Amino acid sequence: MIGINFGSYHSYDDFGLLLADVAVTPPVPQRFIVEVPGRNGVVDLTPAIMGNKIAYGERIISLAFNVVGACNYQQKLTEVSNAIHGQTLEVIFDADPEYYWNGYITVDAQGSDEDLGTFNITVSADPYKYAVLETEVIISGSGTATLDNGRMEVTPTIETTDETTLTYGDVTTTIDAGTHILSDLELREGTTTVTVTSTGTTTFTYRQGEL
Repeated sequence: MIGINFGSYHSYDDFGLLLADVAVTPPVPQRFIVEVPGRNGVVDLTPAIMGNKIAYGERIISLAFNVVGACNYQQKLTEVSNAIHGQTLEVIFDADPEYYWNGYITVDAQGSDEDLGTFNITVSADPYKYAVLETEVIISGSGTATLDNGRMEVTPTIETTDETTLTYGDVTTTIDAGTHILSDLELREGTTTVTVTSTGTTTFTYRQGEL
Protein backbone atom coordinates (compact mmCIF):
# COMPACT_ATOMS: atom_id res chain seq x y z
CA MET A 1 0.00 0.00 0.00
CA ILE A 2 1.32 3.44 -0.94
CA GLY A 3 2.38 5.47 2.07
CA ILE A 4 5.28 7.29 3.68
CA ASN A 5 8.31 6.22 5.67
CA PHE A 6 9.03 8.21 8.81
CA GLY A 7 12.51 7.02 9.69
CA SER A 8 12.17 3.24 10.18
CA TYR A 9 8.34 3.32 10.35
CA HIS A 10 5.97 3.01 7.41
CA SER A 11 2.62 4.76 7.69
CA TYR A 12 0.61 1.78 6.41
CA ASP A 13 2.75 -1.27 7.13
CA ASP A 14 3.51 -0.28 10.74
CA PHE A 15 0.63 1.99 11.73
CA GLY A 16 -2.24 0.94 9.47
CA LEU A 17 -2.71 4.50 8.20
CA LEU A 18 -4.00 5.11 4.67
CA LEU A 19 -2.58 8.25 3.05
CA ALA A 20 -5.50 10.50 2.14
CA ASP A 21 -4.01 13.90 1.31
CA VAL A 22 -0.62 15.60 0.87
CA ALA A 23 0.13 19.33 0.74
CA VAL A 24 3.73 20.50 0.30
CA THR A 25 4.25 24.24 0.58
CA PRO A 26 7.07 25.82 -1.45
CA PRO A 27 9.92 27.18 0.69
CA VAL A 28 9.93 30.94 1.12
CA PRO A 29 13.02 32.65 -0.37
CA GLN A 30 14.87 34.76 2.16
CA ARG A 31 14.76 38.45 1.29
CA PHE A 32 16.40 41.43 2.90
CA ILE A 33 13.90 44.28 2.68
CA VAL A 34 14.25 47.86 3.91
CA GLU A 35 11.35 50.29 4.14
CA VAL A 36 12.38 53.86 3.41
CA PRO A 37 10.11 56.62 4.80
CA GLY A 38 8.59 58.68 1.99
CA ARG A 39 9.47 56.10 -0.67
CA ASN A 40 6.92 53.99 -2.47
CA GLY A 41 7.44 50.29 -2.05
CA VAL A 42 10.56 48.86 -0.43
CA VAL A 43 14.27 48.52 -1.19
CA ASP A 44 15.26 44.92 -1.86
CA LEU A 45 18.85 44.40 -0.67
CA THR A 46 18.79 40.68 -1.42
CA PRO A 47 20.91 40.79 -4.63
CA ALA A 48 23.53 43.01 -2.94
CA ILE A 49 23.80 40.66 0.04
CA MET A 50 23.30 37.25 -1.60
CA GLY A 51 24.58 37.86 -5.11
CA ASN A 52 23.08 35.26 -7.44
CA LYS A 53 22.42 32.80 -4.62
CA ILE A 54 18.99 32.11 -3.18
CA ALA A 55 18.49 30.99 0.41
CA TYR A 56 15.22 29.47 1.54
CA GLY A 57 13.36 28.97 4.80
CA GLU A 58 11.81 25.68 5.81
CA ARG A 59 8.79 24.21 4.09
CA ILE A 60 5.72 22.62 5.65
CA ILE A 61 4.45 19.21 4.56
CA SER A 62 0.88 18.56 5.73
CA LEU A 63 -0.28 14.94 5.66
CA ALA A 64 -3.74 13.50 6.27
CA PHE A 65 -4.25 9.79 7.00
CA ASN A 66 -7.24 7.53 7.53
CA VAL A 67 -7.09 4.70 10.05
CA VAL A 68 -7.61 1.34 8.30
CA GLY A 69 -9.85 -1.18 10.05
CA ALA A 70 -11.36 -1.19 13.52
CA CYS A 71 -9.10 0.05 16.31
CA ASN A 72 -9.04 2.11 19.46
CA TYR A 73 -8.44 5.58 18.11
CA GLN A 74 -6.76 6.95 21.21
CA GLN A 75 -4.45 3.94 21.40
CA LYS A 76 -3.54 4.43 17.75
CA LEU A 77 -2.87 8.13 18.36
CA THR A 78 -0.63 7.19 21.28
CA GLU A 79 1.18 4.54 19.21
CA VAL A 80 1.96 6.94 16.38
CA SER A 81 2.90 9.78 18.73
CA ASN A 82 5.27 7.59 20.75
CA ALA A 83 6.99 6.49 17.55
CA ILE A 84 7.52 9.73 15.65
CA HIS A 85 6.10 12.83 17.39
CA GLY A 86 8.71 15.48 18.20
CA GLN A 87 11.50 13.74 16.29
CA THR A 88 13.57 14.87 13.34
CA LEU A 89 13.45 12.05 10.81
CA GLU A 90 14.01 11.23 7.18
CA VAL A 91 10.66 11.20 5.39
CA ILE A 92 10.38 9.20 2.17
CA PHE A 93 7.27 9.06 0.00
CA ASP A 94 6.63 5.70 -1.67
CA ALA A 95 5.79 7.67 -4.81
CA ASP A 96 9.20 9.40 -4.76
CA PRO A 97 11.61 6.78 -3.36
CA GLU A 98 14.82 8.31 -4.70
CA TYR A 99 14.59 11.34 -2.39
CA TYR A 100 14.01 12.02 1.29
CA TRP A 101 12.90 15.05 3.26
CA ASN A 102 14.61 15.84 6.54
CA GLY A 103 12.09 17.29 8.96
CA TYR A 104 10.62 17.71 12.44
CA ILE A 105 7.50 15.58 12.92
CA THR A 106 4.35 16.75 14.69
CA VAL A 107 1.33 14.50 15.21
CA ASP A 108 -1.51 17.03 15.20
CA ALA A 109 -4.12 15.71 17.61
CA GLN A 110 -6.25 18.86 17.34
CA GLY A 111 -6.37 18.58 13.57
CA SER A 112 -7.31 14.90 13.73
CA ASP A 113 -10.86 13.57 13.91
CA GLU A 114 -11.68 10.57 16.08
CA ASP A 115 -15.16 10.12 14.62
CA LEU A 116 -13.79 9.91 11.08
CA GLY A 117 -10.67 8.02 12.14
CA THR A 118 -8.32 10.58 10.60
CA PHE A 119 -4.80 11.63 11.55
CA ASN A 120 -2.99 14.82 10.60
CA ILE A 121 0.80 14.82 10.65
CA THR A 122 2.96 17.85 9.91
CA VAL A 123 6.58 17.82 8.79
CA SER A 124 8.62 21.03 9.20
CA ALA A 125 11.23 20.19 6.59
CA ASP A 126 14.40 21.56 5.05
CA PRO A 127 13.69 23.43 1.82
CA TYR A 128 15.39 20.79 -0.32
CA LYS A 129 14.64 17.12 -0.69
CA TYR A 130 17.85 15.08 -0.73
CA ALA A 131 18.91 12.20 -2.96
CA VAL A 132 18.88 8.92 -1.04
CA LEU A 133 22.02 7.82 -2.87
CA GLU A 134 25.08 10.03 -3.00
CA THR A 135 26.59 10.85 -6.38
CA GLU A 136 30.06 9.37 -6.84
CA VAL A 137 32.42 10.19 -9.71
CA ILE A 138 35.70 8.25 -9.91
CA ILE A 139 38.71 9.21 -12.04
CA SER A 140 41.58 6.72 -12.36
CA GLY A 141 44.82 8.55 -13.12
CA SER A 142 44.44 11.77 -15.08
CA GLY A 143 41.23 12.83 -16.76
CA THR A 144 38.20 15.08 -16.56
CA ALA A 145 35.55 14.69 -13.88
CA THR A 146 32.08 15.68 -15.05
CA LEU A 147 30.09 16.62 -11.96
CA ASP A 148 26.37 16.93 -12.66
CA ASN A 149 24.35 18.56 -9.92
CA GLY A 150 20.74 19.47 -9.13
CA ARG A 151 19.21 22.64 -7.75
CA MET A 152 20.95 22.68 -4.36
CA GLU A 153 24.50 24.01 -4.24
CA VAL A 154 26.88 21.52 -2.69
CA THR A 155 30.60 21.10 -2.04
CA PRO A 156 31.88 17.60 -2.86
CA THR A 157 34.17 15.50 -0.71
CA ILE A 158 37.33 14.59 -2.63
CA GLU A 159 39.31 11.47 -1.80
CA THR A 160 42.56 10.72 -3.61
CA THR A 161 45.13 7.97 -3.25
CA ASP A 162 48.08 10.09 -4.44
CA GLU A 163 49.10 13.71 -4.83
CA THR A 164 46.64 15.27 -7.25
CA THR A 165 46.31 18.55 -9.11
CA LEU A 166 42.80 19.83 -9.75
CA THR A 167 41.79 22.58 -12.15
CA TYR A 168 38.28 24.08 -12.14
CA GLY A 169 37.39 27.47 -13.52
CA ASP A 170 40.34 29.79 -12.91
CA VAL A 171 41.60 27.74 -9.95
CA THR A 172 44.41 25.21 -9.93
CA THR A 173 45.26 23.51 -6.65
CA THR A 174 47.30 20.50 -5.58
CA ILE A 175 46.16 18.22 -2.76
CA ASP A 176 47.92 15.37 -0.97
CA ALA A 177 46.62 11.84 -0.73
CA GLY A 178 43.66 11.76 1.65
CA THR A 179 40.20 13.27 2.05
CA HIS A 180 39.57 16.93 1.28
CA ILE A 181 36.78 19.50 1.05
CA LEU A 182 37.66 22.55 -1.04
CA SER A 183 35.39 25.44 -0.08
CA ASP A 184 35.81 27.19 -3.44
CA LEU A 185 34.72 24.11 -5.40
CA GLU A 186 30.98 24.64 -5.09
CA LEU A 187 28.75 22.75 -7.46
CA ARG A 188 25.79 24.73 -8.73
CA GLU A 189 22.90 23.54 -10.83
CA GLY A 190 24.16 22.00 -14.05
CA THR A 191 27.56 20.56 -14.88
CA THR A 192 30.94 21.44 -13.40
CA THR A 193 34.09 19.99 -14.95
CA VAL A 194 37.29 19.39 -13.01
CA THR A 195 40.56 18.48 -14.70
CA VAL A 196 42.40 15.86 -12.66
CA THR A 197 46.14 15.28 -12.96
CA SER A 198 47.27 12.32 -10.87
CA THR A 199 48.74 8.84 -10.86
CA GLY A 200 46.22 7.70 -8.26
CA THR A 201 42.48 7.38 -8.01
CA THR A 202 40.37 10.46 -7.29
CA THR A 203 36.80 10.14 -6.04
CA PHE A 204 34.25 12.97 -5.84
CA THR A 205 31.27 12.33 -3.57
CA TYR A 206 28.27 14.59 -2.95
CA ARG A 207 24.55 14.44 -2.22
CA GLN A 208 22.24 16.25 -4.60
CA GLY A 209 19.15 18.19 -3.56
CA GLU A 210 16.08 19.39 -5.41
CA LEU A 211 13.26 21.82 -4.60
